[in-house]
Amino acid sequence: MIKIAKTFKFSMGHTLWKYEGNCHNFHGHNYRLEVILEGRIDSDTDMVLDYAEIKKIMEPIIDKYDHKFAISKHDKRLAFLQQADRHAGSDSLHIMETDPTAESISGEILAYIIMALMDLGFRDTLIPHVRLWETDDAYVETF
Repeated sequence: MIKIAKTFKFSMGHTLWKYEGNCHNFHGHNYRLEVILEGRIDSDTDMVLDYAEIKKIMEPIIDKYDHKFAISKHDKRLAFLQQADRHAGSDSLHIMETDPTAESISGEILAYIIMALMDLGFRDTLIPHVRLWETDDAYVETF
């Protein structure tokens, strides 16, 4: 088995409604996402997967987060933000089932990657992992 990886960057704001402390406030991060795929070398291509294919898979996923504001559907401030978003004529909210912690964001991204790989026929041949850096010195890794 061989691991390959490609890195992506996106900027996103969020708030943690369950958290008591600074992260309860609206704030943002410049995230770095490492997408790691583990698999065998394809004898037809001599690659695990073409990096261009990884980029094609990831672009619509990154678009769900880049320059968005993530918030839990349970956060009492959501209705206000939805009203402001409609008034501004924008689509800037990314509404999540849970608090948008680094752990839940990385889990959601991994689920999107798994679905995309299944759609392309890589269900049993590639094992994805993600490493999401929220800051320069803190990341979460999801398998």
